[in-house]
Amino acid sequence: MDILNCSILAKLRPRSPKNFKHRITIAGRELHHLTVFGFVGYHVTEYASYWLCRCSCGNWSIVNRNKLGQERTTSCGCRSAVQKTHGMRQTRIYRLWVGMLTRVRNRNTKSQHNYIGRGIRACRALYKFENFYTLAGDPPPKASIDRIDNNGHYSCGQCSECLENNWPMNIKWSSSKEQNRNRRDNRLITISGRTECLAAWAEISGVLSATAHYRLKRNRTPEQAFEFKERPSRRRVA
Repeated sequence: MDILNCSILAKLRPRSPKNFKHRITIAGRELHHLTVFGFVGYHVTEYASYWLCRCSCGNWSIVNRNKLGQERTTSCGCRSAVQKTHGMRQTRIYRLWVGMLTRVRNRNTKSQHNYIGRGIRACRALYKFENFYTLAGDPPPKASIDRIDNNGHYSCGQCSECLENNWPMNIKWSSSKEQNRNRRDNRLITISGRTECLAAWAEISGVLSATAHYRLKRNRTPEQAFEFKERPSRRRVA
């Protein structure tokens, strides 16, 4: 980098503004890939000092002192490609992953009683996006992350924490329809050894949910509640 062409130089002044803290020299210090050579000046609007640094790649740069101290700048920019991990921060699956972790970590969300309040957690492996993406893959359109067992944790079933606690793999992609049928407050009905919610049995049998609910309320058996009977036609036969 040619520091003489750096636009920041035009905004630097050799003297400090009023009430600016006494300048502590950091010349000679090595901060990650940068070696500090000397003070350059004070920025007229940022209220910060700038220092001349040389990167391990050989380039020169002028860096904000605050960014050096907070480790927000660790190189001249040459390490950006190396430090880049998955490169999927702006994708939909990344946002879904962040949402999953928010549900099990943030106590300020409206739904925290459904997750943190019930002790629902995510296993250690799923805290790393690459592990989550390898396990779950790309989501289908309009699908979101769901748990196979609604009372279980978000778990991969493979990491040391899952093996230690006997947690199975418990994540999947589900549509909004499937997630609604996986709610805890759904009424589950077992017919011939198969357990489904009322809405699922209504779809399978062709009986309206309201009709099946009415029959169950009148103490009919599940088999009787979902028995489909075609009404006779009232049309007169010519």
